[in-house]
Amino acid sequence: LSALMMGKYYSQVVWTYGKAKQPKPYTDPSPTIAGLLAEAGVASAAYPALGQISEEYGLGRGFTEPAKRTNGAAKIVSAIVERVRKGAPQGLFVYSHMMEPHHPYRGPGSTDLERYESEVAAVDRALGPLLDLALDSELASRIALVVSADHGEAFGEHASTQHGTTLYEELMRVPLFVHLPGQAPGTSSAAVSLVDVGPTILDMFGVATPSSFMGESFLPVVRGEQLTLTRPLILESGRKMRALIVDDRWKYIRDDRHGTTELFDLTRDPLELEDLHATLPERTAEMA
Repeated sequence: LSALMMGKYYSQVVWTYGKAKQPKPYTDPSPTIAGLLAEAGVASAAYPALGQISEEYGLGRGFTEPAKRTNGAAKIVSAIVERVRKGAPQGLFVYSHMMEPHHPYRGPGSTDLERYESEVAAVDRALGPLLDLALDSELASRIALVVSADHGEAFGEHASTQHGTTLYEELMRVPLFVHLPGQAPGTSSAAVSLVDVGPTILDMFGVATPSSFMGESFLPVVRGEQLTLTRPLILESGRKMRALIVDDRWKYIRDDRHGTTELFDLTRDPLELEDLHATLPERTAEMA
């Protein structure tokens, strides 16, 4: 979420302890998407199902309206539709965070994976009115919609479950859908990151991305244009793990806590089952 809101990697953010059990960016001075938009006169509102997106914790800094914590995807969407219909004189940025697809899994099913998938399906259904809103005859030319996730989930892959403990693809690859007014549907294989989402949203409003953001706008890609993103593709965890992906193929993982390195060829081995760091020492050294 800090990568999404601040466009920075984990190790670039100032983390301190406060009321919460986990460290938060209470005092980090980094500009946020909402704050940068506010400076440009754009109003902003947040409807998260979790408390991290708040002024107090730092990630909610810059919203022109206090975050309204709301439980339940359907209720969140209803609140968003109501707020969007009220409008704003110089544009409006709305953020929401839905928690149904998350441990503990409470959806119908006989296994954790089935329960998780049913939770994903429930959110998918709940998003329907947002799509209807984006295609509304009065608003269709003025609404952009971005749908993504802050992490994936593991169900036994690499001997792990849930999230936050590894940098393997089951946790790192997330869905990303972008609807632009008047833009024909399409797909892109361009490798993008959560650090790129902020610059893309700023680009939609014509606001420049500050140098503190590590990502680049992929708005041209959404518009069907050719674009080569030049920033490195980096993954990072608070558990002293970092990864680098080059050419959307080679993936290098370094775990400083356990003193291990791994190298994978994602085109040949998308499930990351064969560690090549010992057999390809030159490639490993280059990635390091």
